[in-house]
Amino acid sequence: MSLRFIRELEEYRSVLQRIQENPSGLHLDGIVDAVKPFILAQILHDLEKKTRETGREASLGTRSIVFIRPSTSPLNSFTSQVRYFLGELSKHSPVRPSVAVLPALSDNPYLEIPHSLDAVSSRMLYFRRLLDLPPALTVTNIPGILKPIPNREVLTEAFLRLDVDGSMDRSRLISWLRMSGYTREDLVNSHGEFAWRGGIVDVFSPWEDLPFRIELGADRIVSLRTFDPSSQRSLSRRNYV
Repeated sequence: MSLRFIRELEEYRSVLQRIQENPSGLHLDGIVDAVKPFILAQILHDLEKKTRETGREASLGTRSIVFIRPSTSPLNSFTSQVRYFLGELSKHSPVRPSVAVLPALSDNPYLEIPHSLDAVSSRMLYFRRLLDLPPALTVTNIPGILKPIPNREVLTEAFLRLDVDGSMDRSRLISWLRMSGYTREDLVNSHGEFAWRGGIVDVFSPWEDLPFRIELGADRIVSLRTFDPSSQRSLSRRNYV
């Protein structure tokens, strides 16, 4: 059964109009959980379509839709469903609205315990995306939004980009890695670790499948390479990380 009839309903049109008016918040009742991914995808698709037709800036301006899920409901599977429907609706569209997850650090935001590397890195990856282009839709839950979100100035200082031939000295790089929570080891084997010897610094970012090797010389980056943590042999060159 097709769900496309939903966009013809007066209730749906009313919701779309309210979103375009940039309300501070919108509370909807009576929508079964199984239909929510499709409705969100349809809303994103219709807003993007209207943007192309009018030739103006995005219908939401610099805002994103933030959809808050119950704390007990999974975020990733729900987001995957939204992306699926969005892909079906936007097959012939040159631009597909982006969807992202803002995960919680833990199930209980009031319990101050050390958070897992996966939880921290997933949340930081979302913040990194905010610096480039905020997603059209953010899916989160109450624990996800109760933790403070850094402002743009703080976020800018929380990330480091390294380019071949760019300026960087070893002391500054190691200081930044320690401040960012990386653990020093003799050899890098797991995410969140770093090691150094002479002008070589190895780092295993939680966002990467392989660690990378930074070769420094005269306060400049000579080369960037990925390497195999089991053999420690270099694999491929990178222009930046």
